[in-house]
Amino acid sequence: MFDKLTVYLAVLAIGLVAFTSAANAADARPILDTYMINVNGDPDGFVAQVEKVFAKADALGIKSERGVYVSEIGGTNTNAVYVLIEHENLGAMEAANAKVFATEEWAAFMAATKKMGQASMGREVIRELYRK
Repeated sequence: MFDKLTVYLAVLAIGLVAFTSAANAADARPILDTYMINVNGDPDGFVAQVEKVFAKADALGIKSERGVYVSEIGGTNTNAVYVLIEHENLGAMEAANAKVFATEEWAAFMAATKKMGQASMGREVIRELYRK
């Protein structure tokens, strides 16, 4: 009735559709772009600089929740703050980062924080699995 090539191509097409649907479903979940920053004892100086980048993101029409946090237990003695930026999905994060990283405000932020002795200690991009 069907030759082997037809069956193979049909199975391949079904598998491709299933894979694409799963990838699109995964991409539809919110993403948290998280950064751990050594603020070299100056969290307020860091916040003053990052506020300018956040304002530019707003001006560019980027819709994302953003915040800067400090460890409640470790406190400022860790010299670290955490920047969390929530995006609608991975594609939105990539588009937002491309826009922001190309701005003068981003270049000024990087220069100012480097001058203050501040540096990234790590970055994680995490996908939401569950939220109530």
